[in-house]
Amino acid sequence: MNMDDLYRLLRASHAQAQGIVDTVAEPLFVLDASLCIQRASRSFF
Repeated sequence: MNMDDLYRLLRASHAQAQGIVDTVAEPLFVLDASLCIQRASRSFF
């Protein structure tokens, strides 16, 4: 697997994860290692 393949895989995974966060009915947020919110669902806001 080369760098381009890894980049495409990472982008696809990110898009899929963001789609899940955007569509869950329950409030959901994703934290980074410093416990800062990186992503949040619409229902969270």
